[in-house]
Amino acid sequence: MKNFWALYQKDLRFLFRQPLTFVFLALLGLLNNWVFLNLLFLNRQANLQALWQNMPFFLILLAPLISTVIHDEEEKTGSWEILASLPLTESAIVLAKLTASLSLLALAIVETAPLAITVAVIGHPDLGLIFSGYLACMLLSIAYLTASFSIANLSRQSLANFFLGFLLLLGDDLLGQEFVLARLPGKIALISRYLSLRSHYQNIAGGLLTLGDITFIASWLLIFAILAFLMIKRRRK
Repeated sequence: MKNFWALYQKDLRFLFRQPLTFVFLALLGLLNNWVFLNLLFLNRQANLQALWQNMPFFLILLAPLISTVIHDEEEKTGSWEILASLPLTESAIVLAKLTASLSLLALAIVETAPLAITVAVIGHPDLGLIFSGYLACMLLSIAYLTASFSIANLSRQSLANFFLGFLLLLGDDLLGQEFVLARLPGKIALISRYLSLRSHYQNIAGGLLTLGDITFIASWLLIFAILAFLMIKRRRK
């Protein structure tokens, strides 16, 4: 546990030493506020629906980027050789790096809290739906980071790993987009919808958490966590 905490702190410090981290946090905050204020003043809508709809697109970009940056840091500084020699299990390494990455994404999501407070003050929102929206964002962040981290460890080509992770998440998101589903036959559309994290994300954000959602997200996390574990184990040999 002590070694895990040290590794987590190291990765978190590294992320917050990067100027790009603050650029993305600032841009994300500005975009979310612009969308919210646009709906509030132009359309007279005080809700967070646009925020929940846009969040997957931000996470599709941020998750592979964060995973690639952490992986690239180990390669550039040569700290991987030191890390590989420490008495750390592969699962502890994976968990520490995922937790550090998730901490950053959680901060990006918490940035939107003033918007939720504004909605609560000037409107009459369903607080349960607001909670469901934040829960959906956190679950989607964990799922995207787990997949991105496993892809980031496939090779030493950081740019290739980033684009591969980005395309994987984008492709999965497209499987749940209505304009794609409308062009597919009935049964194929149902399968496509189920295989997309977006569909399960929308269910949870809408306050509907089903056994199918839990099963799919848990399966996704398990598959990519095992893949990340195997990639780390291969690198340590």
